[in-house]
Amino acid sequence: MKKAILFFSVSFISSALLQAQDISKIQIKGMHCQSCVKTLTKNVCEKLNLANCEVKLTNKKEELGEMTFITPADKNLSPVKSLIEEHGYKPL
Repeated sequence: MKKAILFFSVSFISSALLQAQDISKIQIKGMHCQSCVKTLTKNVCEKLNLANCEVKLTNKKEELGEMTFITPADKNLSPVKSLIEEHGYKPL
């Protein structure tokens, strides 16, 4: 019982902290497969150490994807957009 309460408390607190932080979402043109997702995850999310970064393909036919992450403290998204462009995709 104590473990269940502790787990719930930690989960609730973690969820509350994430909700209190700004989340950035960048739409990306030019994505058409899971290899695109892996490329951006490795070369943008991991390289910039973006917190809670997730890349997904949203519309294969229209070659659209999106990247969501916790907004950096300085709120500057230019490095993220630049790295996306360097890998052949277009941030919208």
